[in-house]
Amino acid sequence: MSLFYRFFSPGVLIAVLLAGGIGTYGVLSQKKGTEEQGEQGALRVAFSRPLYELSEIAALWQSMEDATTSIAAAEDAFLNAPAEKTLVLAPTPVSASAVSAPAKKTTPTCSKESAPVCGENGMTYKNVCLADTSGVTVRSLGACAAEPTEEILPPAAPTPVEEPESKAEETPLPGAHPDYVAHTVSYYGAPLFEGASLSFSGMIKNNGTERSFDLTSAVLYIDVGNDGKFELSFSPQEVIPLGIGQETGPFIWKNAWTQTSGMHTFAICADAAKVLQETLEENNCETKEFTVLGKADNADMVVTSTASAPASLTIGTRMTFSATVKNTGVRRATSPKFKLIVDGIPQANNTMLTPREENGNDRDLEPGEEDMISWPGNWYPRATGTYTYRICVDSNDEIAEVNEEDNCKDGTFVVPS
Repeated sequence: MSLFYRFFSPGVLIAVLLAGGIGTYGVLSQKKGTEEQGEQGALRVAFSRPLYELSEIAALWQSMEDATTSIAAAEDAFLNAPAEKTLVLAPTPVSASAVSAPAKKTTPTCSKESAPVCGENGMTYKNVCLADTSGVTVRSLGACAAEPTEEILPPAAPTPVEEPESKAEETPLPGAHPDYVAHTVSYYGAPLFEGASLSFSGMIKNNGTERSFDLTSAVLYIDVGNDGKFELSFSPQEVIPLGIGQETGPFIWKNAWTQTSGMHTFAICADAAKVLQETLEENNCETKEFTVLGKADNADMVVTSTASAPASLTIGTRMTFSATVKNTGVRRATSPKFKLIVDGIPQANNTMLTPREENGNDRDLEPGEEDMISWPGNWYPRATGTYTYRICVDSNDEIAEVNEEDNCKDGTFVVPS
């Protein structure tokens, strides 16, 4: 506290005023005594009464000074005391390298590895990672088993009995929206033959003007007999959100359907559950028609005879093996393949007929046509004894036949000692 404040504080000023008043009172009393009582009375008043009052003044002055000192000390303590509940921390220097950027919100990414798994929700995922990021527990490895249900119509799937021109053109939804379509749909895995298991596949693409943020599903449907109704549907498969122009797949339904003869149509549909609001809602499906021949409507190749040469054999003699094959069915067998097995060991596979003038210069077997296949110098005996060989047609089971059990014929030969 400054000296100016100490000398002119309220307590000191009050003390000075009181002292001045008392002093004035003494002087006035002294003057009055002089005038009224003379010199002797004046001295008595001056030295008796003022002495008594001055002691009181001294005590009062001391009390006031003590009070002033206490007040000043209290004011100093108040002014100099640290503020309550105030905590000031010195800044800690931090290097730029120690400051990490705010964590970015990221979306789990998974590899494109195709290792299908089946989730507890009955949907097939491309790999374990995609199932985990979708919050689905994996039930088993491999795609979910096909579970056909009856009388289920695919949403917005065009029926094969309708001509495309007869359908009213859909009005696009205004604004930016995704637009999922199925494309490149196909069947594979077996010839179109009654009783064989057929597999199906297709791709899904976003042709819209906006990306999708929702999971959807793709579904396979089959219209058996082309009666305009999709009687069979198969396990839905999850489709991830797609950006503009992005596609995903292939989606595969392996060995989904055991074929029956006749004409049929299958459809693969995107956004089958209609989760998305799309630019167009009637273009989610792609369909394809196919014909399955019955057993009596197919080719039927039979190996009618086999032969080996030369007749006289010794160890190390190069041999020729041949067979005659005939198509006894009613349908052309296109480029059938043959296999030669000698002494239990395959010697040739995927051998085809040699085009010649006698067989029409092609590799096919027309209904009723007979031809010959041969392998010259492919094998020689390394020891004496009796050997067995086998010649088979349609060795890879690529051609649908009336009877699949008569494609091979065995023969024997002897190498004398």
